[in-house]
Amino acid sequence: MRRIAAAARLFEEGFSCSQAVLAAFAPGLGLDRDAALRIAAPFGGGMGHQGETCGALAGAMMVIGLAHGRTRADDEAAKERAYALVAELRERFRAHGGHLLCRDLLGA
Repeated sequence: MRRIAAAARLFEEGFSCSQAVLAAFAPGLGLDRDAALRIAAPFGGGMGHQGETCGALAGAMMVIGLAHGRTRADDEAAKERAYALVAELRERFRAHGGHLLCRDLLGA
C-alpha cells in the first residue's frame, strides 16, 4: 500500500501516471527517483499524449522490467517470466478498468 500511496501523491503533484508508478517503485529496485521520472516522462498521456496504452500500465510494465527483466541475451527464462507477468498485469488492468488505452479510460 505504501507504494500505491506514493504513486497517488506523485500524480497529485502533477506527474503523469507512468512517472508516478515507476517513481514509486524505482528506489526499491535500484533506480533513483529522478531517473525514473525522466525515463517514464514520454509515456504519459498514453504514449506521449496520444491516448494509446495507459501510462500507469506502461509504468507498471517498466517496474516488471526492473524487477524481472533479463540482462543476458541468452536468458530465455527471464524473458518468458517477464512476458508472463506483463500478460497477467494486462488482464488484471483490463478487468479493473475495462480498457488498456488512455483515451478509453478517460472517455476521450
